[in-house]
Amino acid sequence: MALPKAASEPEERVKERTAALSQSLEQLKETQFQLIQNEKMSSIGVLVADIAHEFNNPVCIVVGNLNLAQIYLQAMINHIKLYQKQFPRPGSIIQKDAENMDIGFIL
Repeated sequence: MALPKAASEPEERVKERTAALSQSLEQLKETQFQLIQNEKMSSIGVLVADIAHEFNNPVCIVVGNLNLAQIYLQAMINHIKLYQKQFPRPGSIIQKDAENMDIGFIL
């Protein structure tokens, strides 16, 4: 009966090692899954940062030029008012165009 015990011990070791290897494999799979998820999240973060940067550039340009546009527009309005003061009765073409665009409302 000593023979079956001797044969049984290597089988037990094989089973233990197989179980340990299976557990290690599962841990490796979980670690791989987590690495893939982290890489995906990192890629999404980079993508969002790039989109925000691409969106922010034109917005900054517009905001930066709004003050200049306001200055230029005010100068144009002042010029039109000066023109209206100097020439209160413009020709019919100019008067009709001013009415069509509702220059009073615009000013």
